[in-house]
Amino acid sequence: MSKLTKAEKIIKAEQELAMLSHHGKKLKEKEKEVSPIEHDFPNEILVKCIRPVCDFKLKTRSSDRIKQRLEMVKHLFVKYPVPKILEQVWYKQENNRPYGGNRNNNKIIRTECHDWYICAGTGGSLHKEYLKEFMTKKETHVFMACIKPLTINEAIYYATAICAGASDGIAFRIARSKLGKKPKDNVFWRDCARFFSTNIPESIEQLDDILDFLESKKNENRDFSIFGQGFTIKTLLERVKDWHYELRRIKEHSGYSWKGFDIPNGEYIRKDEKGNEVVWTITQILQGKALAEEGNKMHHCVYSYRAKCINNSCSIWSLKVRPNTTWGYAEEKRVATIEVGSSYTIVQARGFANRSLKPHEANILSIWCRENGIGYYKKI
Repeated sequence: MSKLTKAEKIIKAEQELAMLSHHGKKLKEKEKEVSPIEHDFPNEILVKCIRPVCDFKLKTRSSDRIKQRLEMVKHLFVKYPVPKILEQVWYKQENNRPYGGNRNNNKIIRTECHDWYICAGTGGSLHKEYLKEFMTKKETHVFMACIKPLTINEAIYYATAICAGASDGIAFRIARSKLGKKPKDNVFWRDCARFFSTNIPESIEQLDDILDFLESKKNENRDFSIFGQGFTIKTLLERVKDWHYELRRIKEHSGYSWKGFDIPNGEYIRKDEKGNEVVWTITQILQGKALAEEGNKMHHCVYSYRAKCINNSCSIWSLKVRPNTTWGYAEEKRVATIEVGSSYTIVQARGFANRSLKPHEANILSIWCRENGIGYYKKI
């Protein structure tokens, strides 16, 4: 009995050693897969460091690469406090990839915003060195003090609106509209931010609709300005309504077609808000005629995006729903129109007459986005 027990103990010990050895190999393999954190930084950024890379010792126990990267950033570039809004240049943002980076690896691609961070961290004047061409000192101060959940571009428009007299809430609304995605140094769009700081739209959706109209006018006439036209919110909405009507009347070029984005259509069987089982579909629109029909049926200006679709700078999708039945023909109902930007993020999603998505509609869109690696963040 004692010999048998001894033999069993030896076998058990050998098994434990084998497991430990296997586990050790797995850990080594995993370590090989993860490159050292300094490999995230390109040489054109590392040349600006104020402390040697070799002196860096990782203190955090977290396996989160973003936390590790931020710790190294502070070692390399920070001598003075840096505005919180600039920290995001080193970590993942709204399109689920590093700011200025790409989808396939952790390597940072240098942008001017990285230079802004390094300038602030090393004690330089952000306004004098980078921002004075398109921002006042007051706007720069508001931008650097911003703690709102905004991207850097949005925070610049937020600061512009605040300094133009907008309340905190209105400035945030302006920043989260399409204005927040416009070029930060564009005079026309900065003027629009100032205009809407005192001429206040009812919602982000209404503001976005007006911005689409203004963009079309600017494309028609490079000298077009929002100031000096006698515009008010009321007159702008009237012009937008007329513009929508003209778009619906346009028939020329409706035969155009385009390749679109390499993203699969979606189909999901789920319950609607009444608890009925229905089939949801998300389909890419690839023809001018179909785009015009979508705009006509949904009462919005999506046809004006035809040129963007042809240039492959955006793609338009139609969210539809039908009863889940095998008996006869089930009519599909248009529910929403979706714009996917070139960075594979949802730029906007609107229902009939530009209404916001209902929760169950947004849920279907979220599922499709997760399946296809598309960034989707609901506007506040």
